[in-house]
Amino acid sequence: MVWTPFSGTHASKFSGPDVEAAAKAARIIKEKIIKIASKMLEANPEDLMLEDGGLVVKGTNIRLSFEEIARFVYQHPSKLPEGIEPGL
Repeated sequence: MVWTPFSGTHASKFSGPDVEAAAKAARIIKEKIIKIASKMLEANPEDLMLEDGGLVVKGTNIRLSFEEIARFVYQHPSKLPEGIEPGL
């Protein structure tokens, strides 16, 4: 076997800055999804919880799946909350 710089383990190539960037992106998407869902459900963002592939209004059985939220974002960009850019 011939050694190349592309052989061997790559686990160490995923560094701290990469993890932080992924975590920051996840926080941004979470905030955006909550803002959009709060408009769709006419609920306060503080009343929404992430649960089982979607968002649920606390204390109710009212929920939106991530699929429903994504469909709304792409099919109705003009109905997004003020300051929210189209797309996820």
